[in-house]
Amino acid sequence: MSSLVCISAEVRINDLLQNGIFNSLSVINLTNNGLERVPSSLFTDSMYQTIDSLSKIYLSRNKIEDISFLYKYYYFDGNLNVDLTRNKITELSNLDMNKLKSFSRLGNEVNIRENPLVCTCYQKLFYELIAEINDKNWKQYTYLTSMQCLDQESERNLKNISEFSYEGMCKKTDSAVCVREGFFERYKCSFLGFSLVFLVIVFTCLLFKYKYRIKQLYRVKTTIQCHCTDIPKCYDAFISYSSSDEQWVYDILCTRLKSMLPDVNLCLHHKDFIPGACIAENIINSVENSRYTLLILSLNFIESEWCQMEFQKAFHQTLTHRRHLLVLLIEDIDFSLLDYDLRFFLQTYTYLKYSDKLFWQKLAGTLQTSRDEAKTSQSNNQASNQLLPADYDSCV
Repeated sequence: MSSLVCISAEVRINDLLQNGIFNSLSVINLTNNGLERVPSSLFTDSMYQTIDSLSKIYLSRNKIEDISFLYKYYYFDGNLNVDLTRNKITELSNLDMNKLKSFSRLGNEVNIRENPLVCTCYQKLFYELIAEINDKNWKQYTYLTSMQCLDQESERNLKNISEFSYEGMCKKTDSAVCVREGFFERYKCSFLGFSLVFLVIVFTCLLFKYKYRIKQLYRVKTTIQCHCTDIPKCYDAFISYSSSDEQWVYDILCTRLKSMLPDVNLCLHHKDFIPGACIAENIINSVENSRYTLLILSLNFIESEWCQMEFQKAFHQTLTHRRHLLVLLIEDIDFSLLDYDLRFFLQTYTYLKYSDKLFWQKLAGTLQTSRDEAKTSQSNNQASNQLLPADYDSCV
């Protein structure tokens, strides 16, 4: 697949770019689609990482009005040509120019020919770029010197942009700015007082609205962690999942982890829960006897009462020991369906998405690091204990 041609709806474009895999895609052609803004999936870290051989993006003959969307991923090595000809760009603000310069420094190019540019006094950096095209080696933008723009006052007379005199044309605008600044100086105290009162009211409202979340964050940051000798754990990880997802857990998760970490010890409902014991007691013991709790988050998990209990216990362990709960998101979920604590956790801590290319490497790496730390800690503790009296208690 070498290009995307004639996609009419922005939503469809975003869906295709977010969910597709384009290892050899070099051209994205969205010409003449009536787009009023650039699809949000373009010019993101995800786009540059997924489509690493991309060289051209055609966005001509649309209704785009600015270039504020431009962004270059730091680790993207290729040169990207963006065609924005025949859109509705009338002005290149100073913010637009900063983005254009940043985007173009490593040989990338943006083509804005045949746009209805207006020579205004609010695009000083644009005129400075044109003046320094030859001096600062902006060779890809030499075409700008021959472009024309409408006069800002009449919007009828066309003139060459290179002939525009910022100093001569913008005196009236500068005078108006001075008048506005004088007005501000006159009423500065009243304005600042009103602003301060307004900010206090807004802050009070936000504090009241999010008081529960603030309490949770406070608990996360201030919870005292035990620095006692690490208690050996029976399992590397307790897997918390809905019974409706057990086939994925057995056939995919466990199988893959066993192949990557042959001696990994996983705690599972069907083999490690003590027969005859209370379910709640089994959950508590499994969480406390495992270095991690891997929570398999799906729509099935949300609907399970016992899964919610397992999360609450693991969440409590996380608040106490920081690194304990690890959420594996195996399908897209509307976070508004989650209870507050689970939603808070996902917004506060890093979780793994099954759709991530490095999902298995990150998961196995986390478990292996935990195992290595436990072995090192155990060896250090054994060496320390040999030097201490028999009746010494390290947890005072």
